[in-house]
Amino acid sequence: MIFKWSEYIELSEQLINNGESSDIKSAYYRTSISRSYYGVYCIAADKVKDYRGSDIPKGDSHTYIKDIFSNSSGRIAKIIGEELKWLRSERVKADYNAS
Repeated sequence: MIFKWSEYIELSEQLINNGESSDIKSAYYRTSISRSYYGVYCIAADKVKDYRGSDIPKGDSHTYIKDIFSNSSGRIAKIIGEELKWLRSERVKADYNAS
């Protein structure tokens, strides 16, 4: 069975909706941010693999994927690159910052 990365995004939406009435609202929101990022990142990585016909290099694959989009000549691709950069930054804050 192939996992649909878009389900992470759907889960993220459910976490936001359910977090409002929870005693652990912050945990719901932080997890939502993390799952959103990974859903978007994995969808973008799959698109790069399909387009390039090769695997993503080992190492900092997150920067590699963002840079593919950011350095593209297409306007939409550049926007995707900027959004990946922003969402990753938010994911890092959600996963590692206690405040």
